[in-house]
Amino acid sequence: MLKKILVFTLIATMIALYYGTNTIAYTYDHIVYDNELDNASHSIETDVKDNANISQDDDNTLKPQDEQTLESVNTDNSSHEEQDVEEVIITEKQEEPTVAPQKPVVRYINPDNYSEKISYTSFSQYEIDIINMILKEYQRCDKNNVETQPIRLDTIPSYENYLNVCSFFYLYYGNINTEIRDLCFDFRIMGNEYAEIILHIDKMQEYDTIRQKNLALIKENLRTIQDGSEAEKVKYIAEHIANTISYTKGYHDVENALQGRGVCNSYAVLFMQYCQAIGIKNDVCIGNALGDKHAWNKVTYSDGTVEYYDITFFDINNGKDYSYFNMKNCPHELKTINIYY
Repeated sequence: MLKKILVFTLIATMIALYYGTNTIAYTYDHIVYDNELDNASHSIETDVKDNANISQDDDNTLKPQDEQTLESVNTDNSSHEEQDVEEVIITEKQEEPTVAPQKPVVRYINPDNYSEKISYTSFSQYEIDIINMILKEYQRCDKNNVETQPIRLDTIPSYENYLNVCSFFYLYYGNINTEIRDLCFDFRIMGNEYAEIILHIDKMQEYDTIRQKNLALIKENLRTIQDGSEAEKVKYIAEHIANTISYTKGYHDVENALQGRGVCNSYAVLFMQYCQAIGIKNDVCIGNALGDKHAWNKVTYSDGTVEYYDITFFDINNGKDYSYFNMKNCPHELKTINIYY
């Protein structure tokens, strides 16, 4: 009997222990779960309260740090709005109609800024010395005294020297007539010892008056010709001559060329004098073209570049064939430069 009681008691105790442990575990798990629910509920309530505090702008319940944050946000928004406005203003300015640009100012040649540059190409130093003696003596002598003292030469020039000096004065006075050889000066050979040059002052005065008149008109015409580089100036001058002269036989001097008529000599010598008036070297080329005697020009720029112009051929081709301008090679059979043969 006692054994049965002990066995029953032991079984009851084991059953009690079994159910008691499960109950404790269940209770512990339940407590933990309840605590998590309480924490989650508390967190949700806190978030709800914070959101409620932020949304209550009219009740001034924002915390100080929240107010600062809101101000910075407002400031950033306002700055963005200002930038947007400025961009709109800039866009509007770009869309405003712009004032039409003024036409470029065209400058014209001022010959008063230049000194005449006379070319002595093809002349020997001996001939240049004779030329300068004649020019100096004419400037020095009494213009009222037709009979002047002759210029003495200690050497005897050749006939070729005489013709070359005459050629210079063709170009210098712009009178391409053979009479000038006998009218301006004479060479007188004094045996085998020396020679003399006799100046005809009255004729030199007449030619010089024409020359000064021509140069004055050339300078006046230059004021209507566009300024630019040396090459551009030369081209403008060539076009001006072609536009103002009509090829007319029987007229060989610059004076008639300035009045609008002349032949190849007239074009070439006038072109030379225009360029000389603004300091650009220009030489008259004498030779043959299409089987006839012809005159054209060789231009030498300050950098040594050489170009050839044939204004006569340009003009008789209705002023349209620019292949006769700024040619790099001599276009015709060349005989002499600045010297008539």
